Amino acid sequence: MRPTALTLAVLLCAAAVSANTYTVTSTADSGAGTLRQAILDANANAGPDTIAFNVTGTGPHTIAPTSALPDITEALTIDGYTQTGASPNTNPTNQGLNTVLQIVLDGNASGGAGPGLNAAAADVTIKGLVILRWQTGAIRFLGQNGVAAGNFLGTFADGATIPSNDQTASGVVVVSSNARVGGTSPADRNLISGFNFSGVQIAGSNAVVQGNLIAMKASGAEPLPDLGSASNGVSVQNGASALIGGPTAAARNVFGNPVAGVYLDTNSAATSTGRRRPGSTHTRGTSRRCSPPPDGRTWHRRTRRTALRRTAGSLRPWALSRSDNWSSPAVLSA
Repeated sequence: MRPTALTLAVLLCAAAVSANTYTVTSTADSGAGTLRQAILDANANAGPDTIAFNVTGTGPHTIAPTSALPDITEALTIDGYTQTGASPNTNPTNQGLNTVLQIVLDGNASGGAGPGLNAAAADVTIKGLVILRWQTGAIRFLGQNGVAAGNFLGTFADGATIPSNDQTASGVVVVSSNARVGGTSPADRNLISGFNFSGVQIAGSNAVVQGNLIAMKASGAEPLPDLGSASNGVSVQNGASALIGGPTAAARNVFGNPVAGVYLDTNSAATSTGRRRPGSTHTRGTSRRCSPPPDGRTWHRRTRRTALRRTAGSLRPWALSRSDNWSSPAVLSA
């Protein structure tokens, strides 16, 4: 039997109804209007939903759970930019961030719980939040197609200070495939600083890390040293794969890590395009100081066995070899 117009209308209406928006109006840990309840409600509703914010008063507004928040088990967008006073970054990657964030998710009272937001489902987007002091990570993507964009991870809302107590964690932990951290749009750029381990830890496949400030202040003018002496900007683990940076200036990541901007484990694979901040250190077995390149020139790594050289003109892609460390402060991509 052919579907009637009425049947089609009912089906389309049902599909539209399944996508709900749950609004957080309270900074309390539980109950109506809280983030915890919004996640529970979204999990109970099949289909992609949105969590928005409308907390009264002057921000930033701090949500301080006393235990781990529920895992996210359905497709969901958590959008901190819906809060009054918040605004995304508009600056390109050769400048710092002018992001204004008004929702803070602080794990200091959670008793070592975490991560701050645990995305167990596919198609979870987290944007416009400050997330800090969670002991096992700010964001973890267990489901594919996760997106972390326009957040401050590890710092306070000012983007210039970090907690004095250890954040024994990474900023974003990617376990699944096709995750994106940052992006080429100015609004997608994350600030990821102040962690003991990696700003971004990748154990999945086809991850993309672009446009971020990592172990830097939001101003982009100076590093914000991570708490750990072994902290890397991006770590790609055995068997994982990632694109770090890209062929355009909009894909540039800026690193200020004390150890390495990018660390690749033995059996990992990552591709990027390279440009280095003048005077940065490249470590491959032993440290080596690179003299500042002239204006309009960039450092390129052409093959695993050839040394860095200065070239003018457009950037060409290069593959990071295994166990290569890019030390701070360094800029990867155009």
